[in-house]
Order: sequence, then structure tokens, then C-alpha cells
Amino acid sequence: MTSNFLTLTKVHLLGMTGINRVRYSEDGKEKRKAGLFIGLYAFVMILMIAFVCFYAVMFAENGMNDVIPALSFALASAITLIFSLIRGPHMLFAMKDYDMLMSMPVKKSDIVASRLITSYLVNLVFCAVVMIPCAIVYFIYGGFNVAALVYILIAFLLSPVIPLVVSNIIGTLITAATMNLRHKAIFQTALAMVALVGVMALSFLVSYTSGAGSVEISDATLDMLLKIYPPAWLLQQSIAGKGFWYLLVLIAASAVFSAAFIAVLARYYLKINSALLSRKSSGRFEAKQLRAGSAFKAMYKNEFARLLSSPSYMLNSTSGLLLLVILSVVSIFFNPFEYLSGIPEFDTATAEQMKFLIVPIVMFTVGITTSSAASLSLEGNRRWIPFSMPVSSFQILMAKAMMSLTLSGGAGIVCSFILTFSLQLSAVQAVLLFVSVIVYASFSALFGTYINTKFPKYDWTNETMVVKNSASVTISVFAGMIPPMLLLFLGFSLFETLVIPVLVLDGLALAVAIFSFIMLKKAKLCDR
Repeated sequence: MTSNFLTLTKVHLLGMTGINRVRYSEDGKEKRKAGLFIGLYAFVMILMIAFVCFYAVMFAENGMNDVIPALSFALASAITLIFSLIRGPHMLFAMKDYDMLMSMPVKKSDIVASRLITSYLVNLVFCAVVMIPCAIVYFIYGGFNVAALVYILIAFLLSPVIPLVVSNIIGTLITAATMNLRHKAIFQTALAMVALVGVMALSFLVSYTSGAGSVEISDATLDMLLKIYPPAWLLQQSIAGKGFWYLLVLIAASAVFSAAFIAVLARYYLKINSALLSRKSSGRFEAKQLRAGSAFKAMYKNEFARLLSSPSYMLNSTSGLLLLVILSVVSIFFNPFEYLSGIPEFDTATAEQMKFLIVPIVMFTVGITTSSAASLSLEGNRRWIPFSMPVSSFQILMAKAMMSLTLSGGAGIVCSFILTFSLQLSAVQAVLLFVSVIVYASFSALFGTYINTKFPKYDWTNETMVVKNSASVTISVFAGMIPPMLLLFLGFSLFETLVIPVLVLDGLALAVAIFSFIMLKKAKLCDR
């Protein structure tokens, strides 16, 4: 029975990635879809590796090569923590196959362990994108060392463990505290974002107080920064030649931390899931007059009700917009461009030109708003209901697209007003910001809906599989995320000429939005 968690992990991983479907399917469309999926991931990985290598080389050439492994370890852990907080603990709770799992002769700890291992393996891939390029740069500049290689490999395998457990502890506490509330999706999203803001605020506070405006940081400051995340400090001590014992402490802490979380959660796993899956009524009923309205208006309202009823759907679909709201509120109290203008390397004119970077940043937050890319798939085994209604396929799809456009466009316009006044943007910068927000929100909503018609995923056992791991969401997120990232990367060196690239991207996004709209008018949905 000790291998049950490994079997559950294998089944869950194969189901989440769709490997079995591609492997045993005779449908060429499935194989082409998988090839597109793999190619897209490979392209993003290449971009991320190039970005990591650029900064690793910059650190090495500024005399900081010795701390690159520890810093990359801390960065990989921070990425795991942030994205795990955004995703929430939804892989652990409220699964469609929960009843089937509970009827099997397996321990609750095996189920929890299998879900955590699956999350660990997924996050390990992203940690590899950060740590492996940094390790190569470290050995190129500092020379090869077998002991350092062993330390880095062990640290790489451990990098997602502690942040993954921490994020699941926070998520589980939030879930347990809100599981009996009527609008638990709203409360869970709000509390998760508070936790995320706390992590980001701590990171900003550390970098700001350490004087990270310059690449040249003293050894004492670096030591202090690493102590903020003790696992990174332990790794640095072993790499610095102070013995393997420091890394043994890290290994032991990771193992004990994970085992303790699994043991404690297993005791309350049944209670939490039962509360989440149950439907309670207050017993109070009121007779109200029914008001007639258009079918489109009813479907539009239903899309918002669906969003508010699912913590996983709401948190993952609105995380980018929530980050935009946080950025806008912070800008009222802190203007980073005024801070830059006080640094000797930046004069007032340079800091003023750098304000153009706000445009791709806002476009990025709008671009990763992917509610429309999952809305059709979330119909699941209930898809016969909208498909059998006396409305056209175009109305069904536009109701889903309009919900996304209302979210991203509304939040984007409001935040653009705030950023315009708080950052004192020029007329050109403000116009460019508003135009980009409107165009990119339209692109995100329409393109996401269109892609979901091409890559629907109805046979899911957990909403997280749709809103986080489905092909349509992945394609939509990458399509909305990569262009602004490239603009941002370009803007750090050519921000004074960023207007033309932004306008080109706006033109391309508008063209894709129009194309998606036309294709949605031609789409024919069926209960398949």
C-alpha cells in the first residue's frame, strides 16, 4: 500500500498533461494539437532562458558570480511561491473525482501527497529554467567544481518544496476559513491576493532598503538578503566551502516541513472537501417578481455568476487585473520615476521617457486575464444546456467574451486614469496607455473565446485543469503575455522609441481581435 501515492501521482499527472490521450489516440488532430502545445511551451522556455542568462551574465561581470546559485535558488523559490498563491490549493480540494477517490482503499495522506508531488513536478520545470542557465554561467565565470555541482543539483531538486508547502498552507487556511461562506470565491480571492501582496511587498522592501538601485552590492548586504530566505543562505554557505552540513539542514527542513503538512492536512482533508462540495440553504425563501429580459443579458449575467461561484476560476482569471489594481494604488503613494530621477545615472528627461514602460506593463496584466479562454470549457458535462437554448452560437460566445471584456476593459480604464494622474504621464503617454488598454482588452476577450472553441476541454475532473492547464488558456496567456514582455525588454534599452513598437503591437492585436470576432460569427457549437 505504500506505493499508492505513486500510482495516484502517475494517474493524475497523465490526466493533467493529456499524455495518454495523445499516446493512444488515432486522431491526427489530437497529435497536431499536442505538437502546437509543446512548441509554444518550448518557445516561451527559450525566451525565459535568454532573459535569465542576460541577467546572470550581468551579475557575473559585476563581481557577483559567487552568489549566483543562491540568488537563482531564491528567485526560483519566489516564482514558485507567487504562482502557487495565484493558483491556490484547488488541486487539493473540490475535485470531481473526490467520491471515487474516497471509495478506493487508499489513505487520505496518499491523495494529498500525490497532489503535492504533481504540483512539485510542474514547478520543478520552471525552476530548471531559472537555475540551470544560472549554474552554467556560474561555472563559465568561476570554473567547474564537482562539489558545487552536487550542491546546486540538490538545491534545484529542493527549490519548489518549501514555497509550494507554504503556499498550500496559506491556501488551505484560507479555504478552511471561508468554506462555509456564501460568497467564498470572493473572499478566497481577496485573501489570496492579500497574501500575494504581502510577499511582493516584502520583496520590494528588501530590495529598496538594501539600495538595489545599483548592481554593485556589498557582501554584507548580500548576506543580509540571503538571510531573508534562510534556505538560500544555507545553500550559499555550502557553496562557499563551509561544509555539507548546511545543505543537510536544508534537506531535513524540506522533508520535515512537507511530511508535517501532509500529516496535518490528511486529518482535516475529508471535512474540508465535504464542506466545499455540500450545498447549504439558509431555509429562508422570498417571493419576488420575475422580470423579463433578453436572452443575451441573461447569459451575460450568468457568466458573472459562474465566475463568482468558483474560487479557482475567479482567482486565476482575475489575478492580472488585481495586480494592476495594486500597482495603481501603490503609484498614488510611491512614484518610482521620481525615485529614478534622483539616481545619478538617470536625469529627469530619462526618467520621463521611461514612463512609456508603463504601457507594456499594463498590457501584460490585461493580457493574462483569461476568463474567456476557459468559459466554454467550464460548461463541462452541462454543456448541453446552453447548446440546447433557442439562441445562436454567436450569442453564447459573445456573452462569454463580453464578461471578460467588461472585467479587463473596465479595470484597465479605471487604473489607467489613476496611473495617468499619479505618475504624471504626458498627453502622448496617456493616450497611448488608454488606446492600448482598450485594444488589448478586446484582443484578450475575443481571441480567448475563439481559441476556446478550437481547443475545448470538457472532460475535466477539477476546474484547475481548465483554468490553469488547458490548451486554450495556455495559448491565450502566452499570446497576451509574450508581446508585452518583449516590449518591456526592448524598452529598457530603447524606451525613447517605444511608441512605434507599441503602436505596431496595438495594430496586430486589433487585427487579431477583428479576425476572432469574424470567426466567432461563423462558429457552430454542438453538444460533443
